[in-house]
Amino acid sequence: MAHIDGPTITPIFKMMAIKNDLKSRAAGRPIFDDWEMVEIRIAGNKDFPVQPAWMFSHWETDPESGEQIKVTYAERFAKQYRQFKERQHQTRSGTPLDYLTFLTEGKRAELRALAIYTAEALADLEGQPLKSLGLGGRELKNKAQEYLDSSTHEAVVLKQQAQIEALQAQLAILEDDRKLLGPKPKPDDDEDEDEDDDDGEPRPEPQPPEEVVQAGPGVPDEFVGMNRKQLRKFITERVGKKPVGHPKLETLLRMAKDARA
Repeated sequence: MAHIDGPTITPIFKMMAIKNDLKSRAAGRPIFDDWEMVEIRIAGNKDFPVQPAWMFSHWETDPESGEQIKVTYAERFAKQYRQFKERQHQTRSGTPLDYLTFLTEGKRAELRALAIYTAEALADLEGQPLKSLGLGGRELKNKAQEYLDSSTHEAVVLKQQAQIEALQAQLAILEDDRKLLGPKPKPDDDEDEDEDDDDGEPRPEPQPPEEVVQAGPGVPDEFVGMNRKQLRKFITERVGKKPVGHPKLETLLRMAKDARA
């Protein structure tokens, strides 16, 4: 059954600037996209909903197939939507002129009258459209481009700063782990590795000492002297699950301390 709207309902379609948070963060300045919206005004009611024109409104039954089909607000108010589209200006996306502080309100009104709504559109003007701005038009174009270049550079700097801070935090964690473990034991070098035994047979290749937990600040006494295998066994017994992969001794120590808590 078709959805019926009474005479008390008046749909008003319009373009609304909606801030695009993703584009704004990437550009370092506020970026807005134009969305087709509809105000559904009801007689005698001061409050009215505002929805995107393409959003789901209701279900209807297809007269031929009998299947239920989704109806958008643009389809629900097809006549009013068609009238709106016939007088619609070009779709605009970018930073609104309100953010260009070097423009006066009068100049913003002039630019909008020329269908220039964003900083990007002003910066891209060339040829006859630029001449239509009259005296000082080139200066406005250049200032708009300077604003865009400056905000783009700022966005790059902020992104690099965030990467540096993340790296510094990671290094600080590694340094804390190193301090917890203390200095690594040095191998004994009492004799020359290349020296032969008395029977003339070459000495076996010396093996590096197994890395174990050293005493230090924040290291529980029960973990001092433990190797990787012992730490893995301790963690498995406490949490009922073996550590995945081959974690470093520092990581196993931290996991053992958490399992001990």
